[in-house]
Amino acid sequence: MSEPVRLPDAEHRERAARVFDRNLVVEAGAGTGKTSLLVERLLVAIGSGGATLGSVAAITFTEKAAAELRERLALGLDRLRLLAAREAGRGDLDPAADADRAYAWLRLESGVAAEAIGRRALEALVDLDASSVSTIHAFCSEILRRHPR
Repeated sequence: MSEPVRLPDAEHRERAARVFDRNLVVEAGAGTGKTSLLVERLLVAIGSGGATLGSVAAITFTEKAAAELRERLALGLDRLRLLAAREAGRGDLDPAADADRAYAWLRLESGVAAEAIGRRALEALVDLDASSVSTIHAFCSEILRRHPR
């Protein structure tokens, strides 16, 4: 199997997925991987214990994009959980997959325990239906429903 092609902006993508001590803005055109980046960022934040799904709002503009984000996040959390359960090594990981990149960073670069990654991913999966992964309109409507005054 050949080595994956490294994108010219790979360093910026890695920073956007793994740096949490400052706010970041990601500007990119359609089809460039913004959703992948956001999913990877959420997986890293959750897997590291830096955030819970209940403390995050992942907001997009369209219902279609929100549904895709929610589905990809669910798949990523499940994959992260499975990788942790079998304590996957570098040779078991697909560098093209959001969860695999997140797991590689968490486990192999940052030394987060596989058991902790798996537990956090499972907790997030359980909380996914109640999470704020939605459109900006749905998010604002929820705020107004909770705080009508």
